[in-house]
Amino acid sequence: MADPIIFTDNDVGGAGTGEIISEAGLAKILATLSPGSHHISGMAATDGGGLVVNLSAGEAFVAGYHVTFDAAKTVTVNASEADAVWFLQLVKVSAKVTSTQFVRVLSPDKDGTDDPADSVPIFTVTTDSTSITTLNDSQRKQKGWVVGSYAGTDGNQTITTGFTPLLVIVWGDGLTDAGIIGISHLWQISSTAIGLTVDSTGATIEVTQAKRPEIQGGGFRVGHVAAQDNLSNSGNTYKFIAFRGEDIDW
Repeated sequence: MADPIIFTDNDVGGAGTGEIISEAGLAKILATLSPGSHHISGMAATDGGGLVVNLSAGEAFVAGYHVTFDAAKTVTVNASEADAVWFLQLVKVSAKVTSTQFVRVLSPDKDGTDDPADSVPIFTVTTDSTSITTLNDSQRKQKGWVVGSYAGTDGNQTITTGFTPLLVIVWGDGLTDAGIIGISHLWQISSTAIGLTVDSTGATIEVTQAKRPEIQGGGFRVGHVAAQDNLSNSGNTYKFIAFRGEDIDW
């Protein structure tokens, strides 16, 4: 039997058989052109009280299908579970998508092997017997990267992205740290000059977490050294972009 090749069996726009593109065929084409299943907009998760998570209206691209929530939705999560990742999943009947549903996986591997088929992660929740104790929707997959910000604390801190980044870029957005850029795996550079910033106190290239973000599981770490340009100075806001790898985990 010959390998099926879309559109050879669909007389799309041509005279003759009058055949049309199949739903499955179109989904395969769109999935091929897409950077993978990902969150597009909205679908922000908030605590709705008890074991209810509220999700705002929004959009997602899931396995070749564009999914839209025209109105807010609620998801009732399970009691007494830690790090339950809830996914938006397509429901198929005889290969045809009929609806969507929310399914959860407890503490899935971050390489994506535990992800349900035809799904995209939306939020992670930990619960006790009656209520939500922690809720995080930062892992909503956005075309291979996430952006965010954090406040400096004059101390070391870990920033959660919901996945283990391939590359992180952090830049200062206020006060003395405006223009400072830190890049994981590299040294800090200055936005006003090409090359590396040299630590004037020791005449050496600074490679501490105060100068560059250090990638860790589920996010990255930044540090602070007194009286130096840092990535965690109190009173400053820092912005970041964290990139995923190839077909990366959430």
